[in-house]
Amino acid sequence: MNFANPIYNPEQQVKITALNSNDLDVIDQSLLKSISSVYFYKINRIVGGAMITEPLKSKYSLPDTFYAHRVFLLIDKYDLIYRGEFEFGKCEIRKQS
Repeated sequence: MNFANPIYNPEQQVKITALNSNDLDVIDQSLLKSISSVYFYKINRIVGGAMITEPLKSKYSLPDTFYAHRVFLLIDKYDLIYRGEFEFGKCEIRKQS
């Protein structure tokens, strides 16, 4: 699955389209908190860790592929280090130390 260009069902697309820039900032910060500056973590651990925290758990309830796509966008924005193919279970990411 390519997380650079995910495909969503109509219900998911409605939720995603309704997000504003503040929502995206909250989501991105939650994802960044799940990324270590010491260890490489697989993308599914980063996404899973963020999805079980508030406010992502109760307020947004978005698909994991959306959060994985956000991580993909954060790689360039925050100069994150990654290795492997960008797929669940294959890509590992960490912050610059």
